[in-house]
Amino acid sequence: MTTGGRPARTGVPLGPENAVDIEARLAAIRRPLAELAPSDGTYSNLRLFAQAHRYEYLPGPWPCVSGLAYDGAPVLIPLFDLATAPLAVLGELQGRDAEFYPVAESVLRSMDPPTIVSRALRDDADYLYRSAPFIDYVDAGLGPKRHALSRLLAATPVEVRPLDRADRGAAVAVLEGWCTDKQHGPDGADAAACRAALEDLRPGGALFGFLHVAGAIPIGFVLVEWLNPGVLAVRFAKGRSAYDGIFPHLFQDLARRFGSDLQWLNFEQDLGLANFRRTKQSYRPALLVAKHRVRVRAS
Repeated sequence: MTTGGRPARTGVPLGPENAVDIEARLAAIRRPLAELAPSDGTYSNLRLFAQAHRYEYLPGPWPCVSGLAYDGAPVLIPLFDLATAPLAVLGELQGRDAEFYPVAESVLRSMDPPTIVSRALRDDADYLYRSAPFIDYVDAGLGPKRHALSRLLAATPVEVRPLDRADRGAAVAVLEGWCTDKQHGPDGADAAACRAALEDLRPGGALFGFLHVAGAIPIGFVLVEWLNPGVLAVRFAKGRSAYDGIFPHLFQDLARRFGSDLQWLNFEQDLGLANFRRTKQSYRPALLVAKHRVRVRAS
């Protein structure tokens, strides 16, 4: 049984035995949302952060994933269309303190306002960017990215290759260097989840990425996942600070590589961290995608 304000239901770990079912349900929720789909809602993302968020799968006729948000609040990730569930069911599912999350704006609008209480935290919002400006960084406000990229390429040619298990050691070296550059511990920030993602790379997997190499030195990598057709979630982007311009290079390569097949990049939320917020804002997002937390009012 879960405790601490979480729903009093028996949960099971996220594992291979429930992966297909969970991802199929999440995909059905994401699909109609197109580019506005929350970045959280894929099985691979939930599994990578299962320990950090204490995620558990709650099977049943109205299945959910329970866990804790970044701020420690108990949440329920519904694996069904929230707007179609009876209010009595939602009330029972949410328990004493849990909120349904992440709820998209369009789903919230389809619910009956007097029956729910909702809130959208700025720290939860995803940063959404059109991919075209990353091709050459000529749009207003992106000059610093263009100049940093030019300096990098003037100093050294950069090779980009698909990231596979053979390059795992090189990517881990970049990750460890990034932790040192940012003065994080070896498992600081999202390093533990990133290391797990690198370990789990496999052909045909949901996560895939690209390694950027200057000469014989790996200087950056990116791991991404398709949320919907034309929409990539940037799960992890790591680069060495000695190579100014590596991050614009990571994102430019994605935009150029996928061309018209890619319209949107989702950089996920900033967690309220000032450095994350400054960096994400510096790429000039097209919009912030609100992710609501919802509770049913007591009858």
